[in-house]
Amino acid sequence: MFGLGKKKADVDVRSMLASAAEDFGGAKLRERALFFYDNREAFETRADHTAGEPPWVADGYEPVEAEVAAEVLRETLLEDRRAVVIDWAAGATRVLDEFDNLFERAGRPRIDPQRREALTAACEETKRGDAVLKLMDPMDAEAEARGLLVHWWAEDQSDVHVPQLLTADAMRKWRNVSFGKKFPVLP
Repeated sequence: MFGLGKKKADVDVRSMLASAAEDFGGAKLRERALFFYDNREAFETRADHTAGEPPWVADGYEPVEAEVAAEVLRETLLEDRRAVVIDWAAGATRVLDEFDNLFERAGRPRIDPQRREALTAACEETKRGDAVLKLMDPMDAEAEARGLLVHWWAEDQSDVHVPQLLTADAMRKWRNVSFGKKFPVLP
């Protein structure tokens, strides 16, 4: 009576990483991600890793392939400025600067100076830490006006916000996909 359903096919983590990286940043990002995936020691010993070092190095355990792929993708997206880390206490100017950088990296126009001025003014009375939250919807609208969507990473740390720009096709394709249990392609 057991086994009535089909067994879920094994995930080719490397191929999934290659495909996601290409969808998010093109061939160069794919090659960079695959280099680090295939050369884990080079990835683990990078001096500019955003978290200091991969979690398995810090905690002393052997990671599963899915974790390596998820961490490599995350790091290469940040390194290539396809995603940015915004401190929770950043003011409007910093948030808008980071989005201008994302738009520029995606080959889209920066935020219009008058729109930028209005958004900055709208945040003048916000408490420390509220500018990012107040600007989330306007930044979603700015991205949409440029033919993109913002994916806000679900970070374990409550002190950062990490936006990533995606095409609608990439968002649809990767939204609920995981390299493996607990390791989503889009964090």
